[in-house]
Amino acid sequence: MEFVVYRKGREVAIFQRRSDAERYVRSKTGFFGEPDAYYQIEQRGCYLTEAAVTYKGLADDCDELMTFRRKFQGFLSSFAKMVVRRN
Repeated sequence: MEFVVYRKGREVAIFQRRSDAERYVRSKTGFFGEPDAYYQIEQRGCYLTEAAVTYKGLADDCDELMTFRRKFQGFLSSFAKMVVRRN
């Protein structure tokens, strides 16, 4: 999962954690900085990862998520082979 920082609609930075993206925006805004309205943070990535990180407090690279990703990749690979064989 990635957190993308936009300044006036243009992508300026990408972070792996929301807290890092927020820290970046705070460093650019504030009393002597640019207006907050110039910056937006958007999330890109898997909603399952977001749920695990946000609500369960797991790290993005924890054992549970890494195991899930390996199994899911295996499933996708098997599914793709099945589809190719059918056609």
